Amino acid sequence: MEQNESRYELEKLMIDDYVIYQSKDLYRFTSDAVMLSRFAESDKKTVADICSGSGIIGLHYYALCKIKPQKVMLCELQKELADMSAASVKKNGLENIFTVINGDINALSERGEYDLVLCNPPYKKRGSGYPSANGHLAICKSELRVTLDEIVSVAAKLLKRRGSLVMCNAVDRLKETFAAFSKYGLSPDRLAFVTSKAGGAPYLFMIEGIKGVKTALSVLPEITNSSKDFSGA
Repeated sequence: MEQNESRYELEKLMIDDYVIYQSKDLYRFTSDAVMLSRFAESDKKTVADICSGSGIIGLHYYALCKIKPQKVMLCELQKELADMSAASVKKNGLENIFTVINGDINALSERGEYDLVLCNPPYKKRGSGYPSANGHLAICKSELRVTLDEIVSVAAKLLKRRGSLVMCNAVDRLKETFAAFSKYGLSPDRLAFVTSKAGGAPYLFMIEGIKGVKTALSVLPEITNSSKDFSGA
């Protein structure tokens, strides 16, 4: 991969000395991604971040963990974002832990390798509304190249038994998410709704599903996020 770091802006993750590259020309991560990395339980040895964008969720999750994962895989379809992720991995000296894959998640061949799969997917359902005129942003925000069903299917294949899929999505996708979890053998375990102001209607949910076992769903206290558009942790 090309890693022309001069194209990027270096930002601190505000955890120890960890940093991440961002670009004005590419999709910049939001606070949704940071919240999702915090929502995941921090005791997993093998981690996959699919639809990984700039790699923020995988990198932020790793930085948060006191006992670090032994293996982290980032998979991103768009080459520019995958290259930027690889540059961030190199800058943090994590090449022995992180692998960056530039490709379609449906082409991933690993099976039963991961304790945790993380995903901040495109929120807009395929065929709903009008995608951004910017093709790069449209792929990030709308299901032009990957669907919710495909994401859950791939995650279920990647996970070990009792492994966790932790993902977020717009609240109007919750019913579909539960249906996809059931279809691919994931049991909803934890659920949290996110609002942009206290007492407001939720715009986002975060959910954990466990592979291969039945669990009782815990609905956690509502989270207020005052900065939906956010750069930096």
